[in-house]
Amino acid sequence: MLLVPTFLAPSTIHGIGLFATTPIVAGSRVWQLDEAFDCAVDEAALARLDVVAQLQVQHYAYVDPMRRTRILCADDARFFNHADDANCRDAPGSSGTVTVAVRDIAAGEELTWDYGEQWGPDADAH
Repeated sequence: MLLVPTFLAPSTIHGIGLFATTPIVAGSRVWQLDEAFDCAVDEAALARLDVVAQLQVQHYAYVDPMRRTRILCADDARFFNHADDANCRDAPGSSGTVTVAVRDIAAGEELTWDYGEQWGPDADAH
């Protein structure tokens, strides 16, 4: 669940991006897994979905290595785009359940995350 105000807009990185509405101070929590809000989709649940829904989950969900399941954000957090020099990352020790700003982020700046942290250097950034 996003913890900072954001908006969606065209991205220079890819398609639609997630942007800060107001300045975000380095170290601020930007997103946190909320199991009552976000959706955990294991392989069995994924297989029961129709093909279109499966593609949606595969495209927008991230793999939670601790739960060995996909997490589909219920809000616009699914629009974090990849950047090698991302301004957000998993909080140390959070095991993918908390994302923080690694530096100050200006209002209107796109929020980014390094997909390689989750999926490795060969990740297909979308």
